[in-house]
Amino acid sequence: MRRPVVVTLLALFLPVTAAMAQTAQIITKDFCDDQSGAFDIVWATGQKDTAPVSVFLLKDKLQPFVPVEKGKSLNDFSTFMVNSHGDCGQVGPLTAAEFAEKFKKEKKDAPGKVNFYSCNAAKAPPIGKSVVAALAAEYPGPPRADTDIKVLSGAKEAAALRPPTDGKPVSKISEAVYYSGVSSTGDKIVEGLKKDWNKEKYPGSLMTYKDYCVHHVIPSISNDSTFDKFVKQINSTFGDRYIELINTNSGGAALTVCGAQSNTACP
Repeated sequence: MRRPVVVTLLALFLPVTAAMAQTAQIITKDFCDDQSGAFDIVWATGQKDTAPVSVFLLKDKLQPFVPVEKGKSLNDFSTFMVNSHGDCGQVGPLTAAEFAEKFKKEKKDAPGKVNFYSCNAAKAPPIGKSVVAALAAEYPGPPRADTDIKVLSGAKEAAALRPPTDGKPVSKISEAVYYSGVSSTGDKIVEGLKKDWNKEKYPGSLMTYKDYCVHHVIPSISNDSTFDKFVKQINSTFGDRYIELINTNSGGAALTVCGAQSNTACP
């Protein structure tokens, strides 16, 4: 599982969807497991090389990618980021092979860039391919790289946001970077956030944040205003504690990069 990421109140005013989005951000049904899914979206809107973003939900292997912004499809994009809990050979509720097959079915041409911000995306299980390698194989390319996708990236260990420089705290989400295998002293913060996610009531409802997400937000995923409001409410409620959390992270290694551009095969 990846660790939650952090936001600042400044991000409250950043749009989650945009008519001219240049990046497709894929989330899975584990978006409702904790606050990290919503904060990944806010983090993405603050990245200059990917923003603005258009969010897609993938519930399971039987359903299509559902856009939050109506009328969009994966074929409208060349740059992708995948934000989900994961493990060796798995992203969200899908195996590496299931995700790759599903992605190829809806994205006909090879994408230019796909960044996986989920744990162990670049680490193969005992049997089968890593998530990164499975997707690369769906778009065969020249020798060595063996894929037409220009750039893929993923973590070989747990993926988490941390300050770009050890010992120098961040003050806003856009300053944070995803690393693989970071060290953290923020376990108590994580425990508190998870407790509140499962016990605190979502404003204006009788449901907890988690239940509201599962029973209201996900079923109406294509309602821009509902989704945006939910993400911003999480930011407002938990943002300060997430800043504290991200600043407890240090060490680790940069994400593994592969693909046609570097002529490197994916692990």
